[in-house]
Amino acid sequence: MLQENPAALGEPITAEHKAHVATVTWRRGSSICGPMGPAAAAARGGICMDDDEGVLRYEQVEQLFGQLNVAEAAAHLGMGKTKFKALCRQFGIVRWPYREFCSIFLAQEYLDAKAAKGRARDGALMPGRRLLLVHALTLLQQHPNMELKAHPAYVLTQVLHKQKHKKRKVEERHADESAAAVLTHIHAAASSGGDANGSDGSGSA
Repeated sequence: MLQENPAALGEPITAEHKAHVATVTWRRGSSICGPMGPAAAAARGGICMDDDEGVLRYEQVEQLFGQLNVAEAAAHLGMGKTKFKALCRQFGIVRWPYREFCSIFLAQEYLDAKAAKGRARDGALMPGRRLLLVHALTLLQQHPNMELKAHPAYVLTQVLHKQKHKKRKVEERHADESAAAVLTHIHAAASSGGDANGSDGSGSA
C-alpha cells in the first residue's frame, strides 16, 4: 500500500515548489495562451500576458495535468516543450502526469457505461471501484510524480481497459457479421431480380 511505501508517491511537491514563481520570456507578440488565443486561455482559466517578460506559477501548471499532454500544455502556455519541461522541474514536476490521468478517466467512463446497463453484480461492486479511482485521482493531483502502478487502482484500470477492448472486438465481430448478412441479402435480391427480368424477357420474345 502507498501508506507503507511513501516513496511510491514519487518526488514530493513541497511548499517551496508551490510558492515558486518562475520568470519566463514569452515569444514577442505571444501570450501565456500561446497559439490558442486569449479567448481559449480564458476558457481554460489561463492568464494572458502580452509582455515579453512574465511569470508562471505552480497553479497555472497544475490545472493542466489532466487536460493536455506535455506538448499541448507547452503550446497552451506559449513556449516550446523543452522549455516547458525545464520549468516543470523548477516546480518539482519530474514527469508530466497526463497519461496517468487519462488512464483513470477512461476507467471511470467505462464504469459509467457499465452502470448504465444496471447489472446487479456490477452495481454491488461499483461504489468501491469508483472510490478507488477517485482516491487515485486525488493522490495524483497532489503528487504528480506518483507511479500509478503503485496504487491499487492501477490493477482496476488495466482490468477495465482489457474488458473494454474485448467488448470492442466482440462488437466489431458482430458488426462484421451483420454487414456480411446484409450484403448476402442484397446479392441474393439482385440475383433473383436479374433472373426474373431474364424470364420476362424470354417470355415476351
